[in-house]
Amino acid sequence: MKHIKSTTLAILISMLVCGCASTKKEETAYNVVDMTDIDMALMQSAKAIQSSIKIMEENKNFIASRSKSNEETDKYAEQMTYIPNGLDVPITLNDRLPLQKTLKIIGYLTGYQVLTVNPPQNDISKSVRVYARPAIYVLRDLGVELGEEAHIAVMPFKEPKPDGMLGIITVTYAETLGAGR
Repeated sequence: MKHIKSTTLAILISMLVCGCASTKKEETAYNVVDMTDIDMALMQSAKAIQSSIKIMEENKNFIASRSKSNEETDKYAEQMTYIPNGLDVPITLNDRLPLQKTLKIIGYLTGYQVLTVNPPQNDISKSVRVYARPAIYVLRDLGVELGEEAHIAVMPFKEPKPDGMLGIITVTYAETLGAGR
């Protein structure tokens, strides 16, 4: 019996010693990642992509503006630089959602009410992947991505309403999609 107790005690002590043993690998160039370098590279890539998109938008806008009058061009330039009250709120989304749900999230975060005109039976789903981007730019990007499928318009109020509402975001679906088609 004494032999069993000593064997059990030896097993318990060896288990405790093995359990406390470290399994940490020695740091080498292959298993250590400096996140700041990766973050910096990602930021540089994101800035390069964003500047490329801006150049493409400017080219597209230039081609489109050649057919417009000077008054229309000035009004368009004013719209592109104007940020309505409340739409400077940073939005972070990374999901593929129906358009109406995406707009309701943006409306909730910015204090805008969302109205839908000519809604389809099955809503259009769009991927939105933005991090801390002002709501106005998210709405503009969605509008560009939608093309002829739907039109997004923002109508800010001159003064906030007593309930805190700052304006209305409308989405008007194309005739071919909406009203049960």
